[in-house]
Amino acid sequence: MPCFAQKEKKAMIIGIDGCRPDALQIANTPQMDSLLVNSLYSYDALNDDITISGPGWSSILCGVWSNKHEVTNNAFLTSNYEEYPSIFELVENEDPSIETVSIAHWGPINSFIVQDAADFKMTVSSDLDVAQGMRELFIGK
Repeated sequence: MPCFAQKEKKAMIIGIDGCRPDALQIANTPQMDSLLVNSLYSYDALNDDITISGPGWSSILCGVWSNKHEVTNNAFLTSNYEEYPSIFELVENEDPSIETVSIAHWGPINSFIVQDAADFKMTVSSDLDVAQGMRELFIGK
């Protein structure tokens, strides 16, 4: 059953590090294409701040640039997640009954940005494992 046919509302953020939107649009991606039918999405979401993973994913998940979340490299030596928390923490603080999940291939997303805010976190060893985990959560095995 496709995820948009579910009675329970769900939201999914798909981030593909380093993937150009024009390449994604011409690629053969039937599963992604089926998700886009009933989705809000943007091929224009760009990061013009520090374009390495730590600051980039912090900006995406916290909604502010590095001058606010203070992550400027992949070592996460400084951060201001207390003042600018991730979307996971914001959701949990607003309504703890909402189930949140983070499945990431790059471990620091869960370790440093999501931290303990998600109800379920999983760091996997491949992008295929991320896709499989999301498929199982959203549409069943």
